[in-house]
Amino acid sequence: MSKKTNYKSEIISSLLEERSNSDYNRIKNKMELAAKIKKGMNRMGLSNSDLALKLDKNNSVITKWVSGTNNFTIDTLTEIQDILNIKLIDSNDNSELVKTEYHLILSVGPGEKLRIDSPESSFEVLSQLNVNLGRC
Repeated sequence: MSKKTNYKSEIISSLLEERSNSDYNRIKNKMELAAKIKKGMNRMGLSNSDLALKLDKNNSVITKWVSGTNNFTIDTLTEIQDILNIKLIDSNDNSELVKTEYHLILSVGPGEKLRIDSPESSFEVLSQLNVNLGRC
């Protein structure tokens, strides 16, 4: 018989740790959503059946939602937010991950263009112009 040997790999340990953190975060997020939904239901005095009726869903779906075992679509989260008047999606995140740039280019004459990089400036300039918004 061969002797059993223990094998340790930093790479495998690291991958397992990353997976564990990913699983932990996923579960944590699901549970936080479930708690927010349940709190919103309680605030409005709604049972699972009441919410199911308002959203035209089966009662079992609501049970999954409040147990933290459901994967939500953005559409579903938006519906829940609207019915319960709660915030589940933070659409006002000031994260640097997505940065939108605005600029306005106006034709001011033959071969002449004016570029405005600030939305605030765009509104100021447009308010001072008599603009005809027809087809070109």
